[in-house]
Amino acid sequence: MTEKMSQEQMYQQHLQGVLLQKEALHLQIHELEKTLDELGKAKDTEVFKIVGPILIKTTKSDIEKELNDRKEEINLKMKTLETTEKKIIEKVSGKTKEEKPAAG
Repeated sequence: MTEKMSQEQMYQQHLQGVLLQKEALHLQIHELEKTLDELGKAKDTEVFKIVGPILIKTTKSDIEKELNDRKEEINLKMKTLETTEKKIIEKVSGKTKEEKPAAG
């Protein structure tokens, strides 16, 4: 019984970690979308981006491609986390269903 409880706690902690990662990725996507919106409003074809402690001149289209690629990477990570989340929930709910008939 104690082993099942510690395993369930492990699943809960893992799920919590996954949810925190998903929230962080949501924030990154939101920030990227805001940046892309502002970039779309820019009339200049050349813009600056921060790389470390310096500003680098680049083209608007290059930075848009870079930001969209980053957004796509984050969306892929999000899908992976969602799959992991579903698997953890299935394991936890499966364990709970196994325990209920035994308790009854």
